[in-house]
Amino acid sequence: MSPKTQNRPSLRRRLALMPGWSTEVVINATSERVWEQVTYFEGYSEWNSFVIEAQAEFAIGKQIGFLEDLKQFGQHWITAEFLEINLQSSFVWQGCFLAPDFFTVRHYFEIRALSERQTQFRQIH
Repeated sequence: MSPKTQNRPSLRRRLALMPGWSTEVVINATSERVWEQVTYFEGYSEWNSFVIEAQAEFAIGKQIGFLEDLKQFGQHWITAEFLEINLQSSFVWQGCFLAPDFFTVRHYFEIRALSERQTQFRQIH
């Protein structure tokens, strides 16, 4: 191993150090309506341009599966497990990309009523 690559972190370590991201949007709808849409996984392909198909049993410890089309990686299935569910307000799932222990992803979804007709939706990765 050359001195240049000897101190270089592994690919797994470099991926683990990648910064996360978050996004949020204010939706002109009740928080109940937003919750209904965000937890209707079979309908994800109707509003999420990356998801071709989604299936889930929405309960802690159960799985969610996505067939995604990410242009840089092509089509692939991501399978994740629900870690936390707070009805009407948030849920967390964690899964892996490509292979177990290679690139683990955790997504946190939060729904917060701003008023009777406005809701903030946040996704954190």
